This record gives sequence, C-alpha cells and structure tokens, in this order.
Amino acid sequence: MCGVVGIIGKEEAPLWTSRGLYALQHRGHDSCGIAYINAENQLSVHSGKGAVADVLPNELTQAIDSRACLGQNLYTTYGSSHSPQPFGGRFWDADGKIHQVAVVHNGQLCGLDRLRKKYPNMYSSHSDSEVIFALLPHMKGKSILEKIISLVSELEGAFSLIFLSEEGLTAVRDSNGFRPLVLGNADAGETMLASEVNAFDLMGGHFEREVDAGEIIHTSWEGERSFFHLENRKEKLTQCVFEHIYFARPDNQLFGKPGYSTQQELGIQAARELKGKIDADVVVPVPDSATIASIAFAREIGLPMEMGLLRHHFASRTFITRGQSNRERAVRLKFNIVKDVIQGKKIILSDDSLVRSTTSKILIKMLKDGGAKEVHLVLFSPHITHSCIYGINTPTREELIAYRMEMDNDRIAAEINADSTTYLSIEGLRTAMKQTKDQYCYACMNGDYPIAKDGQLTGAS
Repeated sequence: MCGVVGIIGKEEAPLWTSRGLYALQHRGHDSCGIAYINAENQLSVHSGKGAVADVLPNELTQAIDSRACLGQNLYTTYGSSHSPQPFGGRFWDADGKIHQVAVVHNGQLCGLDRLRKKYPNMYSSHSDSEVIFALLPHMKGKSILEKIISLVSELEGAFSLIFLSEEGLTAVRDSNGFRPLVLGNADAGETMLASEVNAFDLMGGHFEREVDAGEIIHTSWEGERSFFHLENRKEKLTQCVFEHIYFARPDNQLFGKPGYSTQQELGIQAARELKGKIDADVVVPVPDSATIASIAFAREIGLPMEMGLLRHHFASRTFITRGQSNRERAVRLKFNIVKDVIQGKKIILSDDSLVRSTTSKILIKMLKDGGAKEVHLVLFSPHITHSCIYGINTPTREELIAYRMEMDNDRIAAEINADSTTYLSIEGLRTAMKQTKDQYCYACMNGDYPIAKDGQLTGAS
C-alpha cells in the first residue's frame, strides 16, 4: 500500500506534489520521492528513506522550476526490500529516439515471474515499479503513450499507476479497481491525480471523479486530456475492502463512499452483533484508526466511550512498520494509558482489525497492568485469515493470528490475554458497506482471490 500523486501544468509542481504526499503520509512512510521535468526538459528523480518532511523539505521543492511532477510514499509489501520510488530515467527506442519516463505505483502485480522471463533484464530490486519501467522500452508503439497502453494490457494484479514523460502525465487503474486513484484539477484547470481525495486539499485542487477501473487518462503538456480503456475490463469490481477498514482517512471519499460515515457503519454493525453478549463499563478505542467507528459503536451499544489510550501523534503507524521487533517497539512508543479512565473498569477495547496481534497484545497488557478489571477486544473487521497478494503487507499466513488459531475466538483471546475477542462478521461488513452487488475483494478474509499470484484469473467474490 502506497500513496501516489501527480500534477501537470501548475507552477511549483514539486512543492504541490510534496504537499499531496504529506496528506497521504498515512499510506506509507518507509520512503518517499518525486520525479519532475524541469524548465530545461530534463527528467530528475529525488527520493530517500523516511518521511516527506525529511526527504522533501519545502526549501528543496520550492527551488525546483517545474510544471509537472509525480511522487510516492512507499509502504513496503515485499519482504525486507524497499527501494524508494519513483523509478525513472532515459531509454532509446528502436528508431534511436531518446525518451525519458518516470513511474510510481500503488498496489502489487501478479505474475511477475512470467513477465521477467518474457522480458529478461537486469533488475536490482523486488519493486514492481522497476519492472514496469524496465519493460516499457520493449512495448509496441511509437509514442510513450502507445507503449504504456501496450504495457498495462499485459499486467495483472493491483496497480494504480502514474507516468510522467516528455508527452505528459498518464494515469492507469487496473481493471479490478483494487486500489484507489482519483482525478482532480486546480483553479486554472491543471490536472491532478492522487490516491485519496484529501490530498487535493493541500495541493490547492478540487476533486473531479475517480479514475475508473480499467481506465487510462493522459494529459498533455498543453492540458488536453485523452481517455482510453483496457481491453480486459472486468464485468465487476473487486475493490479492496481493507482500504475502508484501516487505510482511508475519515475525511476522505473512497470508492465513492464517504470515509467518516462508512467507518461509523462498521461500528454500528459490530454493536448490533455484540449487543447483550458482554458486560462492560466503558468503550476504549485504539486511536486513531478505530476512533470514528467506536463513537458509533458506543452509542449503538449504550456505553460511554472514553479515551483510555492516548497516541503520540509523531509516532508511525505500527501495521505499516517493517519488521516484528520494530512493530513491537513502535507500539510501546506510540501509546500511553489514562489510568483514571480504566482503573477497576470492565473495558471493551475496540480496534479496526487484528492481523498479527502485535498491537493488541501489548495494549491489553498495558491496560491490565494499569488497573483494568477486564479487557474485551472487539474488532470492526472479520477474521484476517489469508495473505494479501494485492499490496497489503501480510506475506505469509503463519503471521496471521486468526489463521494460526483456526478462527477460534477463545484461543485468540487466550493468545493475547484478552477476556474475550469478537469480530465483525463478513455479512455485517457487507451490510456496513451498503453493498448491493459484488464490488469488493474479501480475499484476506475468505481466501477468494480474484486473480491468483501467478497472474491467472480465479473466481471473484
């Protein structure tokens, strides 16, 4: 999972791009970077490990004379490797013409081994973006846009892509619509792209619409837009439902749904399924990703909600922190308990999800050490039992506590030292999403993968 941004036609494009990335910092903080074409028509890339404020300070981006830029916040989804993006550079086509292109990617491709064998090259990392960049020169077409259309027609999996070249800015979203990508504009009509709508607020732009699944949008340097669609468009969408549960901000609109009210619906459905089953005094949410859902949950179940846990807001998000030991350390640095709220109380600890159990196990211990009488864990998502192969960092099923404990809530509770553990059902999740037709991917919850890891199609949920 990453955050991507692109802009063309606006003065100080690198500065506005860095601001968009800052708004999307919650989607990844392993590294970040930008690529831009300057006033001399030279493509440059600036990237590094760390947060946007450290890698892309204002004094750097303000000094760049460019009207077109793209960028990415990286959240690593493949092992321990994390190569900063964008990937970019020059290449020569068959006619000897020099092209310069950069690309950023949110998602995860399937069938990479097939592509690597079909187009052998020297790859220095596991990054999907590097493969995409390396394959581009081999594609049919005279123009960069033609080559991009040829390339993305061969890709399978989850990909929301932005390309920058001498021809302009090009956006592509996969035919399943796994990952979000939205289109916007600035006051003078300049084109903007981002993973989430809230990025436009800091970029000085306005939301137009989502990039459709299977759609290609190209904006020339003169501001003219062209629209294309992939030939392998799917009959139905399989958008990632976990985007709503964990990644999307409440002030965002995701897959056409407002983030705040959708998160509240998760809390309402969880309360309706749990009502009358637990004797508790107070609801304590895990901030910040569970706070909005917990407000509605507490109201629906008829209990007060108190902030018994406080979060240090300069701490990183623990689920997207790489390495188990780093995640455990990050949890202890991230949270403090409020003893006046929890001492002697039977607590419902509410959280968005339970993946590895790192955060919950430590928080439950902190709450009980701080004087809580009981701690009952309530999750606003179903059991996470399968690895995601579309861009979420759960590479092996053995890491997933629900799989290891065979979805036995009593065993899960014993493992994390909770007095009970309760999950939202998949049916409750579908109700919360107000799903009238199949449009979401639930593979991490039911193992129903729309596309297999080798890139072959399977049944979609």
